[in-house]
Amino acid sequence: MDKAHLQRASVTAPSHISKLKIKMIVALVTVSLLGSAISAAAREPNYVIFSFQTSGGFAPPGKNIGEPTEDVWDAEERRLVEQLRQEFGEQRPGQQRHIGFSVDLTPTLNVRPEQLKTEVKLALDLAELNSIPVLFHLDDQHFWWQSPELCRSPDMVEWSDFPKKGQAHGPVVPKYWLNWGTPVAVYPAPPPCFACGAFREALGKRLEIVASLIVPRLSAWRKQGKEYLLAGVVAGNETQVPDFSHGYPGYTGVGEAVGVNKAQNPPPVVRMSPGEMVPIGYHSLYAMGYNWDSLQRLARAQNKSLDQTVKQLFDKVAHDYAEFQAQTLNADGLPKSLIYTHFTSANHSVNESANAPPSAGRPGSSNLAPPISSAINAYSRPGFTVVHDGVDLDALEAQLKNAHAPEDGRAWAVVESYISTGQPGVPQMQQQYEEYLGGLFSHGAKLVNVLGWNIPTGEPFAVRGSAAVPVVKKWLAGANLPPTWHRSRAAEETKESMQAEFKALQKVAADAVARGCDPRQVQALIDSFNKECTPLAKTGHLPEARAIIERTIARLRAL
Repeated sequence: MDKAHLQRASVTAPSHISKLKIKMIVALVTVSLLGSAISAAAREPNYVIFSFQTSGGFAPPGKNIGEPTEDVWDAEERRLVEQLRQEFGEQRPGQQRHIGFSVDLTPTLNVRPEQLKTEVKLALDLAELNSIPVLFHLDDQHFWWQSPELCRSPDMVEWSDFPKKGQAHGPVVPKYWLNWGTPVAVYPAPPPCFACGAFREALGKRLEIVASLIVPRLSAWRKQGKEYLLAGVVAGNETQVPDFSHGYPGYTGVGEAVGVNKAQNPPPVVRMSPGEMVPIGYHSLYAMGYNWDSLQRLARAQNKSLDQTVKQLFDKVAHDYAEFQAQTLNADGLPKSLIYTHFTSANHSVNESANAPPSAGRPGSSNLAPPISSAINAYSRPGFTVVHDGVDLDALEAQLKNAHAPEDGRAWAVVESYISTGQPGVPQMQQQYEEYLGGLFSHGAKLVNVLGWNIPTGEPFAVRGSAAVPVVKKWLAGANLPPTWHRSRAAEETKESMQAEFKALQKVAADAVARGCDPRQVQALIDSFNKECTPLAKTGHLPEARAIIERTIARLRAL
């Protein structure tokens, strides 16, 4: 009953009800309606989503390049969603906890627009048919080699330097490296230029296709009380400007980096030459109006090194690109509360970009993920990859709040997670996973996306047969999971062991001077170590920091 209805009803109200009482009734009903709205907002459900992995594309009919054909994958997706329904049961309106599914990396740029429409529609249909919520995870950068009209366009790809005088374009690194397992994956396409208008326009059209199919279906579901069937849309895939100066993120060897071309079957071995092992991102900087002279002027004006200035600009590129995607989806009708970004390394400091170490050779992105603030914009909620042994949830919660994230940092998503303790790591035991999942939700996660439902049992990251399944069933039934976990013991032990390694380094340096080594050489190695390692240690990049410690010790002993 609204205020107008109350006013019409007052005409026939008994005379002993005073106008004051009528006003009080109006006020009480207004408060009641407001309370219902607040209560409805508070009843927003939590989700555990199980991700189905694809190869990042589909094989053209009659060809075998390592991916399934579209019809084969569609049949597999139907089977997997039905499998979830049989395992966990249909999800119903009014539940505060839901399980759901996501197709891990809807190949947003690697399929034709009509294929993208088919895949989005199929996922919506399967969600509706099986009463299992769906999460759409849209890849924004890694998979586009099957779209040569995009990845071969000089207006859309990244450069490893600014154009030389008289040239229209800078040098392009022709291969894309992803350290997502052993051996490292290589794809025959350059990385895209996030700040370039041509690339944004191409991606924007794909995002509009996705939204044009989801928004009407969400509207219909709302009328049926089934809006819970849309868990959300993730736009991004660990967004950052990559740096190939060390071969690929995580590369610690010397000489040429080696990987396999996953776009062919069988995948041939591919090498990245030293000339290709360079930072990129200069097309984005060029599109923002920068060249080497203006970058140096900006660094001097900010009283920062050129490395720090370039890294901060790359963080801005990542932020603005993620914001563009979220704004596009929101403008097409998707609610902000159902849009998530996807960044990695969620336990890094908000201000880490100010202390970023330099890249090899010349300024670049230095392989450090963008800070928390890059994941936050006015059109979405932040989302992160969160690994059990690589996060401090207390720190993450504080950093989200300091960066003015939505709902004071209590509304974010784990858009990529694993049943293992690390990447790689041993599978979590049931108590570990209960603490992990309970800690995520108690620190503000609205959604946890678990990678690996269709990975065969016994392989790394396989969900079926793991401790995650009984824990999620327990949670789904209403059990209270422990809310206190925020960091694994393994992470604490790593910090403790690193402190011991720091002391060992100090002793080796002192021993080098004592045995007659040139103190200037020793000091130069220590200065180089401090410049590289300290920012990594402060921002949670402990494996990388440990590698630098070990390398410096070896160099000191070799003097």
